Amino acid sequence: MTARVLFAVVLVTLSVLFLWRFGPVSGSTVPHFDKLVHFGAFFVLAFTFHRAFPIPLWAGILVLTLYGVAIEIAQSLTPYRSAEVMDLVADAAGVVSYYLVHWVYQNWRQRRQLHKRR
Repeated sequence: MTARVLFAVVLVTLSVLFLWRFGPVSGSTVPHFDKLVHFGAFFVLAFTFHRAFPIPLWAGILVLTLYGVAIEIAQSLTPYRSAEVMDLVADAAGVVSYYLVHWVYQNWRQRRQLHKRR
């Protein structure tokens, strides 16, 4: 139950932030900083989603990538934001990266437990 509440809080917060109208932002010293933000946000979103809804890996990736598509479409409909394909790529990369890290960790843990039994 708490995992679902945490996911809902993260989802609502990210939705508001991705659709919020920010004032002019001066150039960041980090190249493509906005893509890093998308990547990190969707990595965290995937983490909370996976804890809240333990569904198959492919389904989690699909659902969260479709959410990324929905956010980009919503941004394109506002007069002060725009949709960018590279934002969606960064979103999907964050999701896939979380699930890849999780998969690697699970495999490492299983191997470690097998070696302990020997």
